[in-house]
Amino acid sequence: MSADNVKVIIRCRPFNQKEKLEGAHNVVFGNHDMAQVTVNPPDLEETLKKKQKGEVIMNERVPRTFTFDGVFGEESKNLDMFIESFRPVVQAVCQGYNACIFAYGQTGSGKTFTMSGVPGNVGCIPNSFNCIFDYMSTQPDTVSFLLKASYIEIYNEKIRDLVTDQNDLPVKENKDRGVYVGNLSEHMCSTEADLQKVMDDGYGNRSVAATKMNATSSRSHNIFMVRLEQCEVVNGKDSIRVGILNLVDLAGSERQSKTGAEGDRLKEAAAINLSLSNLGIVIQKLVDQATHVPYRDSILTRLLQNSLGGNSKTLMMAAINPASTNYEETMSTLRYADQAKKIKNKPKVNEDPKDAQIREMRDRIKALEAQLQSAMASGTISEANMAAVKQVMAGIKNMGQESNEPQVNVEEIEEIEEVEDPEEAEKLRQINEQKQSLAEQLKQKDEQANAAKVAIEEMKAQLAQLKGAVVTGKELEDSNREKERLLRETRVKLAERQEKEMMLKRELQKREEEIAEKNKTYSSVKEEVQALKDQIQKQKEKIQAVSQDIEMVRQENQRQLSDLDAQYDLTNRSLLLKQFMIETFIPPFEQAKLERWIHFDDQNNCFTIMNPQRIKTMLSDARDIRVQFPRGNNAAEIVQVKGVDVTNNSFTKPQKKLQMEMPEQQTVRGK
Repeated sequence: MSADNVKVIIRCRPFNQKEKLEGAHNVVFGNHDMAQVTVNPPDLEETLKKKQKGEVIMNERVPRTFTFDGVFGEESKNLDMFIESFRPVVQAVCQGYNACIFAYGQTGSGKTFTMSGVPGNVGCIPNSFNCIFDYMSTQPDTVSFLLKASYIEIYNEKIRDLVTDQNDLPVKENKDRGVYVGNLSEHMCSTEADLQKVMDDGYGNRSVAATKMNATSSRSHNIFMVRLEQCEVVNGKDSIRVGILNLVDLAGSERQSKTGAEGDRLKEAAAINLSLSNLGIVIQKLVDQATHVPYRDSILTRLLQNSLGGNSKTLMMAAINPASTNYEETMSTLRYADQAKKIKNKPKVNEDPKDAQIREMRDRIKALEAQLQSAMASGTISEANMAAVKQVMAGIKNMGQESNEPQVNVEEIEEIEEVEDPEEAEKLRQINEQKQSLAEQLKQKDEQANAAKVAIEEMKAQLAQLKGAVVTGKELEDSNREKERLLRETRVKLAERQEKEMMLKRELQKREEEIAEKNKTYSSVKEEVQALKDQIQKQKEKIQAVSQDIEMVRQENQRQLSDLDAQYDLTNRSLLLKQFMIETFIPPFEQAKLERWIHFDDQNNCFTIMNPQRIKTMLSDARDIRVQFPRGNNAAEIVQVKGVDVTNNSFTKPQKKLQMEMPEQQTVRGK
């Protein structure tokens, strides 16, 4: 299994109106052909003027240049980015690899625009749908596919299913599936429209809110998951491959001073920054090849465990801001991305995995087809029923004809018994009873026929549903789709040609520089001395750049420490409130029992109860508790538990009264 570095690309969005009004200027300059981005310090012009005057500059900041796998500027289009950078990752999923594309960057830098896009300029996620179905439509009939999609968000370290709105889903792990989300809904998709519907249903349910940096700032990390299973018949045997694609739109890193976050917004920002900080630690540990990588420190890193240093082809899209007012955030994002590209993954094709469902689906289809065939051949059933019905109807008709007597009812028979021959009356009675018996048989046969018909229709509907989930390339054939696919393939070939040209251009420039340096000659000692001075100056600038990075990292760590302090304060206040409630309303001996019975399950990241039946009994007993509150806002004076008075001396009173703030709910959930 060969190692594969995480690919990293950079995208810089255009200036916005707010930044222009603030008087900011552009400090980011990208070179698409060389895949380089240069960031100038905001005070570069002033520094150059001072140097020209001969002034000594203390703590001078110098321009920094970074090289990545791709750089896209303000004029870049989502489709061009997808074809050049995202498409190879999505195609790997079609070959049976796990793959992950995640967007990272400051709030308001264009992550969601790149991942989701807007009508007329769709992003990475919708373009991935076309890429997957283009592949499926070109495969022979011997290959069948099963495609499923899910959409989740991580909000305040809790997982929510965005499609079904189910909250607090658990993270689980086993040797067959690896790390996965328990109880997550998976939606069968047989067309691009099905995938788009799952995306649209979930997209409107994201947690968003307005901040000073972004009017529709995402307050959670969003992950769109696509699972593609394919089964190919080779030499009469099924060969199964499974590819999983995670499309991740991370919440933006932010500073409270710039976003103006307060109340719930501040709590959300603290949770976001904490999870991104953990992600940074994981990346650093992987780069350092540490023996222990703290994936379990956050939900986000746990779910991205395979994507970072594991079995996955991974691409990181770092979104940056061109404004001088966001220089520090831009540098932080670029350093983050520069570290990520050093991570080595070990991707492998997922062949015949134990959790593949396409084989089970095909077996169910075959079994259902056999049942349906059997029922239709007992279309002998329905035909036999119809024959029986006709026979019964004919019997009724014949019996009426054989008697040569007019139709009579029970009242007429009773009159015949009184005035006519009793034997004739008995004969008519028997005929009437037989007719009623045959009519009842006819009704039963008719009900059986209807039931068989309904069962067959249900089996047909179920079979159609299963067949709709498992599709082949031939079923996806369409003239319009084929034209669109050919157009996309033409664009891809053009992009691949341009990519080769850029790679050759970079290699040529590198070799020319090496040759020029090697064959460099000097006409005089003075010129050689000047060249050596220039080299020394370049090395000084490199040292200065490293020193500058160290200082900026120190400042960033200090800010993160402040964020962690704020998060600690919020958590501590919440714990104090809960402790206050426990000490006030739960007797100490019951607290001790609970502490003995409850333990934390590190594997599933949740608390479990050792004796759940006893807990139910305690909850039942709790209904007997009556708490009397005196005037004011003090704690209960007397608690009666099953008729036994326990004075407040049995409880530990808090040392101080907590003044809790009532939060203002501003987070938007739902469409």
